[in-house]
Amino acid sequence: MRVFLISLILFLLFSSSQLFSIGLSAKKDSSYIFSGVVYDGETGSTLRRVTVRTANLDIGKYTDSKGNFSLKLPEGSHTILFSMVGMKTEIVEIELTKDITDYKIILVINPAMTGDVLVIAETAAERLMRKTIEQKFNSKDSIQTYKYSLYTKFVASADTTFAGRSDNESDTTILSIFESYSNGYYKSPNLYYNEITQRRQSANVPAQANFVTFGTNINAFEDYVRLVGDDVATPFHRDALDFYEFTLDEKFVDERDKSVAKIISTPKSNQRKQFTGFVLIDTLRLIPKYVDLTPNIAVKLPFEAVLFYKQSFDFVDNKFVTPSYLNIYSSVDAGFLWVISPRVDIKIETFAYDYEFNTEIPSRYFNRKRVDASKTADKFDTLFWKMNEVIPLTSDEVYAYDAIVRVRENPDSALSQGFFGTYFGPINRQIAKLGRPPFTGWQDIFRYNRIHGLNLGLGMQGDLSNFHLASGRVGYGFADKRPAGSLEIKQFFEEERMFAFTGEVFYDIRRADNPHVVRNEAITLTSLFFKNDYGDYYYGQGVKIGFEAGLGQLRFIRRNIFDRPKTIKLYFLHEKQTNAIQNSDFSIFNRSSVFRDNPQIIEGTENSIGFEINYNFSPIRRLSNFGFGITGQISDPSIFQSDFSYQRFTGTFNLRTKTMPLWRIDMRLSGGFAIGELPPQRYFSLESAVSGFAGNSFRGMNVKEFYGDRFAFIAFEHNFGEIIPGVLRIPNVASFGLEFIVFGNIGYSEFTENSIFTDVERDYFRTKTTASTPDGYYYEAGLGINQILIFLRFDVSARFSQSDVPKFFFTLSAASF
Repeated sequence: MRVFLISLILFLLFSSSQLFSIGLSAKKDSSYIFSGVVYDGETGSTLRRVTVRTANLDIGKYTDSKGNFSLKLPEGSHTILFSMVGMKTEIVEIELTKDITDYKIILVINPAMTGDVLVIAETAAERLMRKTIEQKFNSKDSIQTYKYSLYTKFVASADTTFAGRSDNESDTTILSIFESYSNGYYKSPNLYYNEITQRRQSANVPAQANFVTFGTNINAFEDYVRLVGDDVATPFHRDALDFYEFTLDEKFVDERDKSVAKIISTPKSNQRKQFTGFVLIDTLRLIPKYVDLTPNIAVKLPFEAVLFYKQSFDFVDNKFVTPSYLNIYSSVDAGFLWVISPRVDIKIETFAYDYEFNTEIPSRYFNRKRVDASKTADKFDTLFWKMNEVIPLTSDEVYAYDAIVRVRENPDSALSQGFFGTYFGPINRQIAKLGRPPFTGWQDIFRYNRIHGLNLGLGMQGDLSNFHLASGRVGYGFADKRPAGSLEIKQFFEEERMFAFTGEVFYDIRRADNPHVVRNEAITLTSLFFKNDYGDYYYGQGVKIGFEAGLGQLRFIRRNIFDRPKTIKLYFLHEKQTNAIQNSDFSIFNRSSVFRDNPQIIEGTENSIGFEINYNFSPIRRLSNFGFGITGQISDPSIFQSDFSYQRFTGTFNLRTKTMPLWRIDMRLSGGFAIGELPPQRYFSLESAVSGFAGNSFRGMNVKEFYGDRFAFIAFEHNFGEIIPGVLRIPNVASFGLEFIVFGNIGYSEFTENSIFTDVERDYFRTKTTASTPDGYYYEAGLGINQILIFLRFDVSARFSQSDVPKFFFTLSAASF
């Protein structure tokens, strides 16, 4: 959800053509600023993180570190609420006919939380929460499966200036809407599946993007709620009495049900991701009725967003507590490098109903993606939508559906998004299609490296039937003047696609190094701009046939790629391998330098068998806190009539665990060894940074500095989080919160006597091992600052090996989450 939310905000920021035009709103902006400072009535100091929101509009913010607040509101009367856990809520009425600044608000201690303190073993609130939590766990085993129906609505809005149009008199305009109906399924202990049966979305959103379902996996009655990638401990956590202060609001009365009590929940510390707010408890049945919560400062929301989480519960069959209505509202001033600062609002509403418990659910459902769409989801059923309406659209939402269509179909209308939207919008939409299925992305359209030079092509992937998947790419290299391409077909045994035969034919350059450390799209950038090509290449042509088996629910890997957490892959490879030489010397910058030589190989035809075993592991991205992958490849001339004789094996082990509630440690161990006469195209290389950019690699090592026919790599990294949550959230630069990291890496490589070298006289590879250096190993350590501009990480590394004095390096990489 974190990646989705951040990506959506950034998409809204950079896709609006209004940023490039002036004065395009259809009507005059009649909004004004209401700003001021909130003070503590007892100490006189300013109050940070006070919630400031309107009673009649979905607009809200937190006060900043100096107690300041600022709201942009439409002209007219407004009721403003100032609230903070432990303080009495202050309500003010204002009439906005001009800007109101320097407004002073004073909050005082909530009388319900004052008075003489009687030290007892357990308060009434703690006793009520303890009994509710105990009953929750005592009845948890009674739920093995359930299914339900779900409606989800997702609305993204912005201020009218940013949106480029005005739909009403307020300063909020809806940018996009997603709606869906789905059938939800659950199986103990933690399997969820939702199948979208009907969906619709505003005209500016492709149907493929509407996979928004927030089902019962978001449930405040569970131990954790997952928000923007963080597990936030709820007031119903097993250890909630250790995490929270619970206070009974003795002045609260529910006129409809006198058995309902209001419990104020306050985190005991900001060193744990928790909520502040209140819960309503049915004191007779010991079940939750409703929660109104806000994440504490330890939860890092993008751009210092404000978020309100509200959820109600039903008691089905007088036995099962189920989430029913969910409302998540978030508002953010998405400041970016002091250039733009639009307000973006996101509202999520869901309604879950028609529960059936402990019913038979086919196991195959939980072998699919967690959220999938049925084949009829996009065939709009008017009668279904009318008969099943559970959360009616507001008048603004109904109007927005039509307004967005008019903007797209009538670019010259008063609702238009301006010059860029009028003339370049249609072109942009057509280009964007090349990045969506059935196309495989821009990395297959445009490539550049020192072998192909410029390579233009096209990749596509799609289903031939329920049991057949085809993918392929064709391209042409303008420097080596060679076509390149591949075609792969998978034949599945069953609809869930857990088992498959695979077949691939290819005629292309192949990577001799690990292609997952620095991907081809990154090589395109570093080669084209800096004349730094990370890859080791050779020409390969042949066929690869295999068998794949996977277990577990399909997991997202990266763009349009899903895989199962536990997989076994077996294959036979027939490949003719020939040398590839540098054919291009062009780069935009750094033209006076030269490309690194492409290592030569031993040419021949390889026939080999291989395997890959993954347990909660993917070579592309981390899937879990514990996982490992093992690969092997065997080429034996006596069996396969191969020109090469070797056995090659690798293994990688990942571990992540918490050392403190907001701290974590990551460890990665990988290694490989070969038996027999390993040819150069199968050598291992210790992976490094390239042009100042680093991935899961050594940061101070030169590109392809060390090779070997055996290697070992140990990486250690400790993330200390923000140290003090909220202190280093720098507007426009690090509003997500800076994290501090210490790390250390050790590497080793060597050649055995059996390895084959391309040029024995020059000893091309033999000196490029850590074992041949006086230190024997490569080692480095450093400090990192994580989540700069949300997505970036900056490291200072010190290389201590192969040098008399430490050498320091500065690298950028993608932020770690």
